[in-house]
Amino acid sequence: MMQEKNEVSWNSIIAAYGSHGHLEESLALFHKMLQDGIQPDNVTFLTILSACGHAGQVDKGIQYFRCMTEEYGIPAQMEHYACMVDLFGRAGRLNEAFETIKSMPFSPDEGAWGTLLGACRLHGNSELAEVASGHLLDLDPENSGGYVLLSNVHANAGQWGNVRKIRSLMKERGVQKVLGTAGLRSKHHMFVVADGSHPQSALIYSLLKQSSFRAEERGLCSSNLHSNASTNFRVVIIGIFLSCFAIVETWRERHILAYEPWHGVFQGSRNIIGELDYKKRELEN
Repeated sequence: MMQEKNEVSWNSIIAAYGSHGHLEESLALFHKMLQDGIQPDNVTFLTILSACGHAGQVDKGIQYFRCMTEEYGIPAQMEHYACMVDLFGRAGRLNEAFETIKSMPFSPDEGAWGTLLGACRLHGNSELAEVASGHLLDLDPENSGGYVLLSNVHANAGQWGNVRKIRSLMKERGVQKVLGTAGLRSKHHMFVVADGSHPQSALIYSLLKQSSFRAEERGLCSSNLHSNASTNFRVVIIGIFLSCFAIVETWRERHILAYEPWHGVFQGSRNIIGELDYKKRELEN
C-alpha cells in the first residue's frame, strides 16, 4: 500500500483508467483526489481531456477544459489544445477542431495540424485536409506522414488526380515514405508498395492474392474504397500480407521451396482466412 499519495500517483491512476476508456472511473478518481486535498495540475487535466477523447465525451471535455482555465487558473498549453482538437476530431466536429487551432494563443505545431489532418482522413473531409496539410507541410516538409495522410483522404474520395499530384510533389521534394518493416524470428525485413526485391516475392504475392480474394468472399473485408469498410480492408490486407510473408519464410527455412516451389499456397490461404474468420467471430461475440 502506498504510504503517501501525491499528484503524480493520482495523475498516473487517472490516466490509466482514461486510456482504457473508463471515463467515469477516471473522473471519480479526479474528484476523490480533490476530496483528499490534492490540487490538480496541468498534467491532471491533460489526462482528463485525453480520457474524454477516448470515451467520445465532447461536452465533458469542454467542461473540464473550462474548469482548468477558469476555476483553477491553469493556462492551457499546446498539449491541452491538441487534446481538444483530437476530442472534436474523433467526434467528427471538424470545424470546431479547426476553430480550436485558430484560437490558440501561440502558433500551432505539427502535432495539432497532424491531429486535424488525421481527423479529416477519418471523416473524409478533403477540403479541410488540404488546409491542415498545407500548414503541416510548411512546418515539416520532409516528413512523409503528412503527404501520405492527405493522399489517403483523396484516395478514399476517389480523387485520383490529386493522389498523383501528391506523389509527384513528394518525388520533387525528395520525400520518401517510411518503409514498412516486419520482424520474424529476430530478423527485420523492409517492404515498399509493389516491392519485388524479396527472392520469393512471386510466391508471396500469389498467396496474398488468393487470401485477399477469400477474405472478401467471406465478408471479412471490402475492397470498395467508397465503403465504410475500406479502412478495414487495408488493415486486413496488411495483416494478410505479413502472414503470407511469414508462411513463405517458414517454408523457405524448412527447405520446402527447394523441391516444391508452389507447395501449399491454397492451404496456406485457407489457414490465414480461418484465423481471420475466428477473430471476426470473437469480436462479434
